[in-house]
Amino acid sequence: MTPYRILGIREWATKQEATKAYRKLAKRWHPDLCRDSIASDRMKEINQAYDLIMKGYEPVIYQSPVVWYGTSTSTSSFTAGTYF
Repeated sequence: MTPYRILGIREWATKQEATKAYRKLAKRWHPDLCRDSIASDRMKEINQAYDLIMKGYEPVIYQSPVVWYGTSTSTSSFTAGTYF
């Protein structure tokens, strides 16, 4: 899960939006305020996500491997196809 999903914001959200989302989640999940047994783990996850975003984490927009026309599906060989 990406840091943006953990905070519940879009991947192109600004740092100000991330801060606003972080504060909202911190109020909900802070172990001193929430008696849920997973509160401390959830808060750690929220803190890590917020830290990554503030340090300049950039999401990977396209994670699927590119498959070109005429290429082999094997990773050991590459065969260029005709493009024109």
